Amino acid sequence: MSATLPSIVVTRAPGDSVAILSGLYNTIRSAAGSVAAAVFAVVMSAMVTASPQGGSERTTVVAESAYTIVWLVCAGLALLVAVLAIGEWHKRVPARGR
Repeated sequence: MSATLPSIVVTRAPGDSVAILSGLYNTIRSAAGSVAAAVFAVVMSAMVTASPQGGSERTTVVAESAYTIVWLVCAGLALLVAVLAIGEWHKRVPARGR
């Protein structure tokens, strides 16, 4: 038994709408990834610093703190999802001795 999210979507869908729900899941996943990438690109482009390139040329590079912020946001969202998943699981699993 596979426990990946797409397989859960397919196994829980009614037989006549598996293809529709699978396509909807993939579309939502792609859209969410695009939005996240755009937000992180804005954060990173807002945090640039000048880097001397020898001579009179100067280029801009992304500051290290921008990467730190992006990874902290990812870690925070992962923690939030884990807490929500555990809470949902706890509601569905009957407690022993009740």
